[in-house]
Amino acid sequence: MLHMAKNLRNFPRDVFSVLRVILDRLDAVTMRLDTVADRVDLLEKKKPVVFPSSLIREMTSGMSSMNEFCDETTRFLIEQHRDITALLNTQKKLLEQACTTESLARSIVPAMEQGMPAIVEEHVDRLARLSENQDKKLADLESLIRAQETVFPSWKATPEGSEEIRHILSFLAPRKAKGVEKCRLGREYDGGYVMLDSFPPETVALSLGINDDVSWDLAVAERGCDVFQYDHTIDALPESHERFHFHSQRITAWKEEGRMLRDAVLDEALSPNAPIILKMDIEGDEWSVFDTTSTDILERFTQIVVEFHHFERLAEPEFRARAERVFRKLAEKFFVFHVHGNNCGNLTNVQNIVLPESLEVSFARKDLYPSEPTDELFPQTLDMPNQKGRADFYLGCFRF
Repeated sequence: MLHMAKNLRNFPRDVFSVLRVILDRLDAVTMRLDTVADRVDLLEKKKPVVFPSSLIREMTSGMSSMNEFCDETTRFLIEQHRDITALLNTQKKLLEQACTTESLARSIVPAMEQGMPAIVEEHVDRLARLSENQDKKLADLESLIRAQETVFPSWKATPEGSEEIRHILSFLAPRKAKGVEKCRLGREYDGGYVMLDSFPPETVALSLGINDDVSWDLAVAERGCDVFQYDHTIDALPESHERFHFHSQRITAWKEEGRMLRDAVLDEALSPNAPIILKMDIEGDEWSVFDTTSTDILERFTQIVVEFHHFERLAEPEFRARAERVFRKLAEKFFVFHVHGNNCGNLTNVQNIVLPESLEVSFARKDLYPSEPTDELFPQTLDMPNQKGRADFYLGCFRF
């Protein structure tokens, strides 16, 4: 096609060249005809006329060559015309195709521009779903691995290690408060805690760890208690109450990292003689906070409900030593009246002792609430599984 286009471009030049040749030959023929005419005139003057045979042959030959040349020229022009016509038709078809392509592009490109985001979004959503499914499969696998560890014996368990852990857990043996009933404060499932139904006048509450739930705080406030709340992970409470006093601070064992429990108890906003109830759920910091808080500060609390995390770490000697210090210190002034396993986590096998990873423990002060041994089994009717739809952990009498 490109070759034909080049021929078409050069066509005028070729035609003019041919015409020049034709004109040159016509001039030659004209000159011969003029010569013949002169001879005819001369012969007409001399009669009779006798044409030499050589002249007749020359005239005949010239006319024959002229006819052949005209035929060749005609054929050449016809072929050039045919080529030009073919090239013009081809160019017309190309132009038509170009117009069609442009029309299609004008209709398709906007559609593609509109459709591409949807296609990309669909693929992104698909990848996100695949990622979620993969994460769920990994979580299920990890859960199965942990479940296997709880079902089968721990071959690393030693008599000494098992005896040491049972000794630590013996500080949590539940007792029954004489003459005082239990109650559940807070929402259903996760966020509710079992306490003694005893709130003396002017009692205040410390609520350590809020996140998105103030159901326990509201229940305590409705019983006439001011609630002082601490949580460094949020900037504001999910719900307000006139008795709420919120601080976006972390309760910690070291002043450089936040506010110490001692400072929260001795805050001037709290009456120095007011009885205090404590709720603590600070995601593992409870061990260091209790370990570094003196007994005279702990004696300010009438009740303590706390969620202890990471019982699986009782396999670590250093963690065991700190757990014993904490439980021994609390046992000097408090007794345990309720225990509940948090089923949001899993059971863990430590030295062939099966425990929840997290345990909610309720304490009452010994000098304020007389106690007696109990044959209660846990969980009880006041308890609810922290995770809805999943069976609660059976702890039995929880004695070791």
